[in-house]
Amino acid sequence: MSSFLRGLTGGSNKSGSSKPSESSKHEQARMAMDKIKDAISLVEKKQIHWETQKRAIEKEAKATGIKTKAAKAKTMQLMKRRAMFDKNIQNLEMQKTNMDMQLFALDSTIITEQSVSAMASGVQAQKNILDLAEAQRVTDDLQESMADMDELIVTMSETVGPQMDESQFDEMWADFEADNALEEATVESTAPATTAAPSADIPDAASHALEREEREAAELRAELGLAV
Repeated sequence: MSSFLRGLTGGSNKSGSSKPSESSKHEQARMAMDKIKDAISLVEKKQIHWETQKRAIEKEAKATGIKTKAAKAKTMQLMKRRAMFDKNIQNLEMQKTNMDMQLFALDSTIITEQSVSAMASGVQAQKNILDLAEAQRVTDDLQESMADMDELIVTMSETVGPQMDESQFDEMWADFEADNALEEATVESTAPATTAAPSADIPDAASHALEREEREAAELRAELGLAV
């Protein structure tokens, strides 16, 4: 740790070995920034991939529907996967934001180091660029930064498993159907209007279909052990 701090502050070690040159420190900083940029690029690619998978799940859920017990059970699983992808995509966005902040902080650190180096060399060229008090300040800042990073790692490593009960699914599915109905209404509004002869059997057929759907939904809740 002490050798690492001497590299940051520009101090010499007790063995008398030479301190890293300015070009070496800047090269290390550039390498670190390149790694962070590569990580950001990887996160962005993963976001695109997961967004594509989420759209495919939405398409499959729309095609499956909930007209039968088996269809509704399958659609519930699809919507759970959709919620999982949403959560993971949000986590990736937070990771990308954190890395962007780290890039900015690292760039600012390089500028600050150059400014401190220039001022110190003008005031006390025969001594180390940074004195003991400055080294202590850097040590405190480093410890705080490492503590923040440890907390971030713990937070990011927590297992996220979305839970969905019957009521949550019904609410999500209602929103999903509403969006689909809006899309279909938009398409129908642009199509030529057609008229159909009224049929006396339509109300009875609709009533029977509604009763059948309600009965199947009750059976599904009973199988899942959910409250009616």
